[in-house]
Amino acid sequence: MSDSSPDRSRVPLTVLLVIVGALLLFGNFNIFRLGWIFDFITRFWPSLFIISGIVRIAKRNTRLFSGGLQDFLIGIVLQLIFLGWLPGSAAQYWPVAFIVIGLWLLFIQPRNVSVEREITGPDIRITETLRGSRIILHDICFETGSISATMSLVHCTMKDCKAGMRFMRLSCSLRGSGVILFVPESWSVSTEMRTTLARITDRRVLGNPPEGGNAPELILQGNAFLSTVEIRDAENWVYEEEGEKEEDG
Repeated sequence: MSDSSPDRSRVPLTVLLVIVGALLLFGNFNIFRLGWIFDFITRFWPSLFIISGIVRIAKRNTRLFSGGLQDFLIGIVLQLIFLGWLPGSAAQYWPVAFIVIGLWLLFIQPRNVSVEREITGPDIRITETLRGSRIILHDICFETGSISATMSLVHCTMKDCKAGMRFMRLSCSLRGSGVILFVPESWSVSTEMRTTLARITDRRVLGNPPEGGNAPELILQGNAFLSTVEIRDAENWVYEEEGEKEEDG
């Protein structure tokens, strides 16, 4: 017996098409003027973020809560600006973006559900947007890779990687994100990254291997904006996996 029920994922789109078509039709016959509709949309479009946030929060799903709270707060701020209920012009409130990113990283992003996955070389490319992730890299001949993260928290271990050459390169493109790299203790790490309001910290116990040796060198390249990069010992990955959170205490 075939299932003839409609695809619910298409319902919002079809309803929107019917409403827009009806409004345009009525406008062509001068039943009412469409000007007020466009004025309404121009002033109240941020309410879509507010509604989306309320719907996602109401579902009481932990995976949707952080994103719903984000939509709700952004919608409230934008709506107040477009209604003119805040002093000054909308152009003066661009620094709000920095505040939103900071609050996101401080309160919301750490509570996101992390997605753990494994990546096997040689083509290692990591792209994350608005989520947390725990990534295990496997590459018996690591040479190059890339990480692109936007408002995300990325934990990445290279404990199972073997250096494929003396100098390895990891290209990073980070925007409002935090990246923690767990590297083998025998590797040296250097950076050629361009940073803007960003910080790169080596938190390994012994730091880089002594200079003048033949230690494989991981070179971090790319750019980081409003982001942090931490280098940690690979053995600490087991500590993280056990769910203990007192390392920074």
